[in-house]
Amino acid sequence: MCQQITKAIHQETDHQGPVWGKGDWCVYLFDWSYYGNVKRYIERHNERRGVGARPYAFLKTEDRG
Repeated sequence: MCQQITKAIHQETDHQGPVWGKGDWCVYLFDWSYYGNVKRYIERHNERRGVGARPYAFLKTEDRG
């Protein structure tokens, strides 16, 4: 998934540098109930940056309740 996101960001934005931080930053969610909290955290971060909650249309989310 990281490679797909990186390719999409490079193709659909002006950004051509590294997408991820130095080294790797991986988070694995083994309990689907945490997904909503993580999604809201990311959306709040984007809003604080002034880019809207979901600034990239090519990223899709799946809600499982």
